[in-house]
Amino acid sequence: MSYKFDTLITILNKLDRREHVTAKSLMDEFEISDRSVYRYMDTLLTAGFPINYDRKKGSYTFDEGFTLGRPSLSVGEILGLALAKKLLVKFGPGLKIASANWKKG
Repeated sequence: MSYKFDTLITILNKLDRREHVTAKSLMDEFEISDRSVYRYMDTLLTAGFPINYDRKKGSYTFDEGFTLGRPSLSVGEILGLALAKKLLVKFGPGLKIASANWKKG
């Protein structure tokens, strides 16, 4: 996993928790330039996340009512899940079928 991926996940979690997310706060937290902040935000917008800049609050927000719909995970937890997924793929399609049958039963 890359530092960029970790940063994107952290930004999404902050937005989901309705934290006050500004370019300055992201620059300070991740020790990046303002240009990098705008590239990160552009990446998230391109990925389809409904992010706006609220001029009244002076911060980035998700569209009203939008949520990631999942528990807030730490970077370590996300990396653990990603690693588990990569390892399970090596077992082939049989594991997917077994898992589907197990859920039915």
